[in-house]
Amino acid sequence: LRRGMHSAIQERGISGACYGDSSMFHVYLGDCDSDPTEYSKLPPATAATLFKGGAGEAMSRLRKNLLFSGGVDTWLRIGICSMAHNDEDVEQTLEAFSNGLDTIIEDGVAPLRK
Repeated sequence: LRRGMHSAIQERGISGACYGDSSMFHVYLGDCDSDPTEYSKLPPATAATLFKGGAGEAMSRLRKNLLFSGGVDTWLRIGICSMAHNDEDVEQTLEAFSNGLDTIIEDGVAPLRK
């Protein structure tokens, strides 16, 4: 799921990453290294970095799209996979996430790479 989400971000030219450990995923939109395994290169998780430059608006709209188009709920930037999720759930989540990324690009709120 993380690899698919990270790939969707990168394929669309959005500045950000999907990364995490164990069953959790974190979505970061904004300036960062493109390798989600190098956590030290991500900016500190403060309100100033997480929500600067409209990233908060982009994440809010992305979350709403996930809820409405795929029934996927996250805690704004964090989600969890469990044993109850099957391959179909992962595919549904990736489709909703990709559609959400397309929407924030169309709305002009996605932080695009320069």
